[in-house]
Amino acid sequence: MALPEVQVQLDPTASQWSLRTRLTGHGHNSNNGEYPHCCEWKDNTHYLDLNGAQLDAWHIWQENDCALNPVYPQGGTWLGSREGWCPGDVVKDHSVELPGLSGGGTAQLDYRITPVPANNQGMGGGNYVVNMDLFEYGAAAHQLDAEIVEVKRPSNVDYHRRDNPICYDPLLVLRNAGAQDLTSVNFTYGVSGGAPQSWTWTGLLKHMEQVDVLLPINDAGFWLGDSANVFTVGIAAANGAADQHAANDSYRTTFTMPTVYAENFIVNYKTNNRPQENSLTIRDVYGNVVFGRNSHTANTTYSDTMALFAGCYTIEFLDNGNDGLSYWADPAAGSGFFRLRRTTGTILKNFEAEFGRKIHWPFTIGALVGQDELLAPATLAAFPNPTNGIVHITTSGLQGPATIEVRDARGRSVQRRQVEVHGDTRLDLDLGHEANGLYHVRITSEDGSAQLRIVKQ
Repeated sequence: MALPEVQVQLDPTASQWSLRTRLTGHGHNSNNGEYPHCCEWKDNTHYLDLNGAQLDAWHIWQENDCALNPVYPQGGTWLGSREGWCPGDVVKDHSVELPGLSGGGTAQLDYRITPVPANNQGMGGGNYVVNMDLFEYGAAAHQLDAEIVEVKRPSNVDYHRRDNPICYDPLLVLRNAGAQDLTSVNFTYGVSGGAPQSWTWTGLLKHMEQVDVLLPINDAGFWLGDSANVFTVGIAAANGAADQHAANDSYRTTFTMPTVYAENFIVNYKTNNRPQENSLTIRDVYGNVVFGRNSHTANTTYSDTMALFAGCYTIEFLDNGNDGLSYWADPAAGSGFFRLRRTTGTILKNFEAEFGRKIHWPFTIGALVGQDELLAPATLAAFPNPTNGIVHITTSGLQGPATIEVRDARGRSVQRRQVEVHGDTRLDLDLGHEANGLYHVRITSEDGSAQLRIVKQ
């Protein structure tokens, strides 16, 4: 299957060319009635020939994209994989540079796709909606031009709501709009009322290539600014020099902070008939897994009490079958639920069971930073604090077997042991072999938990 060859007369003042395609497959055509039907449900290869030679081959099949649709749940079969589109979602473009052309000359373009199978000619009854645009450019206006195309997170833009809010690394799109290869970019970024950070990306971007860039943050305190909640990022230098086009060097977004829970809570969920598709992961702000479960039993309810340090975390519940815990079009899968409960049993948050591929939920316990202990009946005290080695911990309001854990400022566990506490109890910690810095100490028992910060110097 192919479109007729097209010969294009090129602008004599142009020196660069690219072709942008926007394609969607439709139709449920097949001789035998079995999937894949062409063209909505069939993963075809798409080809572009330039002047008689194949230049590009690509796929537009949306494997997981529909199940991650920002518009959900929907009626219909919204979460099924499709050829080039998802219900209610934008259609993705595919662009390719056209090399070896000359201004004033011609370009012979030919587009084709995977041939119709000889044993299933009915697939030829499917169709594609095709849009192709040929772009002609002059030379790059600047030799050195790093461009921030978009900030995907943090963002209040509806299209990015599946991955927002956050309390971890911001994500942006960087493009090289200059003629010179881009090998490094120094970014400065921060939130309104907060302390800015700087970081340098290194890599290789040719002219008009782009890449997603993660901006690392030191800790969750990065997000503590004023109530405006504005994130700003700017390019301070490119390739170690001043960028030559300042108009595309900065970007700002508004964002929402994660929900704050003042106390421990319960992750409460029930699997459906396909538990092998599910996994649960809870990560801290540094990406460390603090809780996870990959093995489940069908139609089983799980209830796990989260006793977490004060800070920011993200829950991700994944369904690799892309149909969530309930889907009207697949009743054989059964149904389940996913929710957060207070320890008293009342519901904190109830999630939509027809979520497609994943549930993403960031939250904070207590506060992002600056809180010495959780809002619990138990208390801790430490002396001396700061310390250069031995520190004495006194507890109040805890009884029986307990766990004492020490984590460094990056959330890594450096000490952990079992202890017995009975009301007012004194425990000793030896930080003499640990590096100088801030440490978080938490004691957890069946009665509850409490935590505080210690400075080693």
